[in-house]
This record gives sequence, structure tokens and C-alpha cells, in this order.
Amino acid sequence: MTLDHPDPPAPPLPFSELARLLLAVFIVTFPNFLYFCIESQREHPSAGPVVYGWVLGILPLLTRPSIIRKTLLIYLGASVFIPLIILYMILLQVRVDKWTFMILLETNGQEASAYAWQLIVGVVAGLVCGILYHRYFVKTRHTVCASKMPLIKWARCLLWFPIFALILKDYHAGGMEAIENNNLSRIGSCYPFGVLVAYVQSLGLRSQIASRDVEAILVKSSARHIAATPQQREIYILVLGESARFASFQLNGYERATTPKLAAIPRLINFQDVITEATLTGQSVPLLITPAPITKLSQAQKYPSIITLSRRAGFRTYWLSTQPKQGSTDTVCSTYAKDANESLFLSPPRTDEAYINTAYDGELLAPLKEILKRNELKVIIVLHTMGSHWSYPARYPSEFQHFPTVLKPKFLSPQPASAAKFPVEFTNAYDNTILYTDWFLNEVIHELDRIDAVTAFWYVSDHGENSATAPKNPCMHGVVSPDVLHVPMLVWLSPGYARARPIIAKSLALHRNAPLSTSTVFHSFLQTAGITSDSVTARMGIASEEFRPSSRQVLPFGGAILDYDKNLVPLNSSKPSDSSR
Repeated sequence: MTLDHPDPPAPPLPFSELARLLLAVFIVTFPNFLYFCIESQREHPSAGPVVYGWVLGILPLLTRPSIIRKTLLIYLGASVFIPLIILYMILLQVRVDKWTFMILLETNGQEASAYAWQLIVGVVAGLVCGILYHRYFVKTRHTVCASKMPLIKWARCLLWFPIFALILKDYHAGGMEAIENNNLSRIGSCYPFGVLVAYVQSLGLRSQIASRDVEAILVKSSARHIAATPQQREIYILVLGESARFASFQLNGYERATTPKLAAIPRLINFQDVITEATLTGQSVPLLITPAPITKLSQAQKYPSIITLSRRAGFRTYWLSTQPKQGSTDTVCSTYAKDANESLFLSPPRTDEAYINTAYDGELLAPLKEILKRNELKVIIVLHTMGSHWSYPARYPSEFQHFPTVLKPKFLSPQPASAAKFPVEFTNAYDNTILYTDWFLNEVIHELDRIDAVTAFWYVSDHGENSATAPKNPCMHGVVSPDVLHVPMLVWLSPGYARARPIIAKSLALHRNAPLSTSTVFHSFLQTAGITSDSVTARMGIASEEFRPSSRQVLPFGGAILDYDKNLVPLNSSKPSDSSR
């Protein structure tokens, strides 16, 4: 009988081995510091992973295989995903940031599958590169010992200088706050550290959304209502559209009859040059319904919303939605429903299946009619619709399939690849969604027109959608293109409103051709309702005679803020026409 003896503990690494390990770790980490020092890093979002991959290539020339093996254990995950990250950046022309993870948390699997084949290619490429790298450099001895290159010792000391120089520069410019803001932004652009920073930031943003204290915001907010006429009912409705393309509205010169009912409505003001500030719902809606500037999008949850100030001004408020929630939690948008006195979500929680089986927007009409029958004196209602979001055939009942298509509501194939093969089918299905939106908006206006009250109706889409014939990313949003940025915006005023508030009615009609961004909606809608507040700026609202056009900023998904009129190609849309009747 023999006794088993425990294995003796592994001897500690010799100092020389430990030094080489630290050197290898530094070499692999160096691209992060190098990229950190580049002031124009945002202009080249894929440079970080590219430099990172390049240094991994020269690493075997600078150290021993045993050291490479130890280092790769630390960085293997980051190395494998380099092709995937680079592919993501090339496709969307943006870097990974906190909003990447935020949108992933709120995106159903069907929508994410639009890029499934690209993701698969990226992962496979990463695995192949990793296997080849391991076999060629780690298992063999195609290396040069680092000790034979003494200049590296001096070089790695000198490389720290620009980093400290940048930090001192930031401190001199704006103190510790500048160091924190600027350097966190630079680190966020690096790889792989930037991905980790982005993920941690997304968790913080999710926590901020979940902990939004509506009552505290109400207490801090100040607002008052200037009545149109004494004891006269006032009702204002804001319809938030989804993925509606300006160029697909018959009202805007489209050759197809997609908006025949809206075209026949008198006193409808059709704004011709409105640009969305963001290309994704989770970013655009907060900028639409709060005064948060685009530079403080991540802090939008701290600002009062249209609903918050309306409640503060004495209105009864409602939020009705066909957009699904994210399971039992709130999305970036649905959290604002808590601001209302009453909210209602008609669609089931967000899953792949539920995203197809959402309620039709027309189902909002029943609760809307019930609210209007209550005869409340002052009412503001937000209708958040599914509009023209993919899957297009799931957005309208079969009787609205005016333009023939073989696509079915449960058509799960990724949009870009399929749209390129069947552009006519996708175009017809999308146009049917606009036709259904036309019917729905007409019904909402009709309900307001039947009431003896001062009423106004606003409609604006959160962002547009690329056409089926777009050369890049067809039938998609989340990218910067004319069809995604240019959105429809409509305003209808009742005869009673025009008599009670003639100055506002005139101002709205006067600015129908003005260059606008969706940042005007918060200020303009509240001005239309006669609500004043410290948060409402007169010069930013088109319902005010003090309105002045300002620079139109756009936030590409994961990119740097751009000035639309200076940095982006002007829209190739039809000439503005007088659509006010």
C-alpha cells in the first residue's frame, strides 16, 4: 500500500521571468496607452483594435514563447474578439460605447439578427486567427529574446511621458473634473479597456433609469398654465411615431398614395425640414420629450419631461403605448410613462415573439376615446406607437395591405440581406405601414375635431428608416443617412384653438419650412399647450415669436456629435411645399 503525496508547490518565477512577463503585459497593453494619447481618436474608431492586433503580431519577436503563453492567458478573450469589434466598427462607422450595450439590452433577437452573419464571420475569423497565432508563435520558437534588445528598457520608460503630459494639460485647463471627463473619454476609445468601461457605464445608466424619482422631479419642477379661455376644455395629444421616413409620405411628394387621409385634412401643418437628433429610439425619445441637450443624453433621466411639467401645471396626463416593455423592467423610453397620472401598455413584454405580436396602433383608439369621454378640463396625452418598425407586415391589419407583398408578420430573415434580394416586397410592406399610420392619425384628429374644446395634435417620428434600395443597411436605422435623419412632423389645430391662441397658430404655420431638429418638440409642444416653465426656452420653440433657428446636432450611434448642416450631406428631398391649409 502506498500513500499519495501531494505535489510540491510550484517554485516562484525567477526575477528575469517575472520581468519578461511584465514586459509582455506592457507590450500588449501599450496600444491602449498609445490610443489614449491620440487627440483625434474619435475620427478613427477602429484604430484601437487595429493597433492592438498589430502589437500582438510583433509580441513574439520581443519575448520568449513561455512568456507569450502566460500573457495570452490574460488577453486571449480580447484577442479573439478583435476581428468582431473591427467588423462592428467598419459596418456602423462607430466605436463600442455604453449605448452599444444599452441598445443590446433593449433589442429583440430578431432585430439583432440583421447583423447575425457579420457577427458569425467576426467570431469565426477571431477563432481562426487565435488558433494560427497559437500554433505558429506559442508552440514554435519564432521569437527573438527581449534581453537582446536593451533599447526597449529605455523606450518603455519614455512612452509614459505623453500620458502624464496629457493629464497635466487637462488639469491646467479645467482641474480634476477635466481630468476625469477627458481621460475617461479617451480610455473609452481604447481596446480592450474601452469595452469594459463602456459596459460598466451602461450598468450605471441602467441603474439611473431604474431609480428615476418622478416625485422628486415633480417637486423640483416649476410650471404654470395660461388658459386659452376661462373654463374651456383643453386637450393636447402628442403622437410619437416610429421609423417613419419623410420621403415615403405622399404629403411630401411621394408618388404613391400613402397618406390620402392626411392630405385631405384642413389646417394640417406639414413641417418640411426636421432632423432627428439620434437614430435609435432609446436615444431620440428622451431628447424629444425632455429639455436635455444632446451633450447630456446620459443624464436625460434627471430632467423633467413634457408629462412632468404638464402635471405640475395642473393637467391630467396619460401615456398610452403599443411599444413593449423590456420584460418586467422599463426601457429608456417606457420609464417616462411613470411620469403620467395613468399609463397603459397594450403590447406584451418585449421578447422575440412579442415584438412581432405587438398590438396594432389602432388599438390605442379605444382607451383614447374612453379618456376623452371623462370630460376632464385639462388633458395631455402621449401616444407612443410602433409605427413602421420592423417587422413591417406585423404593423398593420390585413385589410391595409394595399400594396401587395408576400412578406408575412413572422418573417424573421435579417432585413438588410433580404431587402437587397426582394426590394419591391419590402418597399410595399413598408408603404403599407405608412398607409396604416395615415389612417390612425386621421382617426386621432377626427376624435379631437368632434369635441367642443381647444385642442391640438402633434405627430413626430423618433427617427426614419433606410429604404429597401439603400446602398448600405437597407430597411435599417441606427445609421447616419438622409432617410434615417429626415423625419415627418405634423401639427393640427382645432378651429377653437386657432381662435383662442391666434399668435401661436400663426407662428407654427410660419415656421413650417424652417430648418428644425427634434429638440424643438419639447419646447414647442408645451408652448402650444400654454405651459410656461424655467425649462421651456422661447427661442427654441416654433410656437413662439421669439424662435430662432440654431445649429442642428446629430448623435450617430456610438459616434461623436456632428453638426448636421456643416458635417453631413444636405438632404436630397423634395422642395418644401405649402402644406398648411
